[in-house]
Amino acid sequence: TSPLLAFLANQTDSHHLSFPISMLPIGTTQFKLNVSLPGSSAATSLNITKQSTQVVLPFPLPFLPRPDRFMELSASALGHSCGDSPIQYKWLIPDHPSLESLPPTPTIQLPPYTFAPDTLHSLSVHLSVPTQFFTALFTTTFTVQHNPLRPIIDPVSGTHLPLDGVVVLDGSRSYDPDTPPDTHPDTPHQLMYEWTVCKPMSSFCDHTHTPALLRPVTHTPLYSVASGSQRFPVGTWRFVLTVTTGQRSASTFIDIQFDHNPPDVYLFPHPHTPYS
Repeated sequence: TSPLLAFLANQTDSHHLSFPISMLPIGTTQFKLNVSLPGSSAATSLNITKQSTQVVLPFPLPFLPRPDRFMELSASALGHSCGDSPIQYKWLIPDHPSLESLPPTPTIQLPPYTFAPDTLHSLSVHLSVPTQFFTALFTTTFTVQHNPLRPIIDPVSGTHLPLDGVVVLDGSRSYDPDTPPDTHPDTPHQLMYEWTVCKPMSSFCDHTHTPALLRPVTHTPLYSVASGSQRFPVGTWRFVLTVTTGQRSASTFIDIQFDHNPPDVYLFPHPHTPYS
């Protein structure tokens, strides 16, 4: 039996595991935790690698990173010094040259849009104590997840129109939240647009049965249709905007009510009724 196993056998706290690093053998050691309840159980494992003067462990990410959010990373709970000398921290993000001079503090905060989505990033923090020969290195890799696109419809012409009205819808305020806000004015040039029209109660928008006047207009953020000699059907119609960039897409809709034109009313004075 190794000294480490003998030491761990005498531990009475089932929630916490602690042991001197000197007992950890050189190489990679896997620690496995089993948690069980009556009728169910689960397990997880952790690999710790010990080199001659350093132990390497995984760095825990507390959340799923998003490109438009601040990313706060903390190593304050990863270790403590047994002496009077404080722990020194050195952060490293090798695939991001602009972050070479990160502050040597236990907690760092990275601004939004630091990491590109759908790209594998690596991160590490090195913990050391000047008066001690042994150090620890915590590493991790992660991928930043995309946010959903934000399609927006502005009903320029309103949501209640007469039969001979003009439909004007503007989707130019749609944007991709994964891009910095100062680039949003350029978003209309980066998104693809598709307009579709259908009855609100329909399970899908059927282009073949949609009147020619209401057929979709694609690749433009502005939807504008003048009735001319034609008339919109009376009732409520749903205008659907789908924005796409790459493999991502999102949709939103707006309902517009088309009403009968009010009758023309003319007032003629009665020939036998004098004006007052």
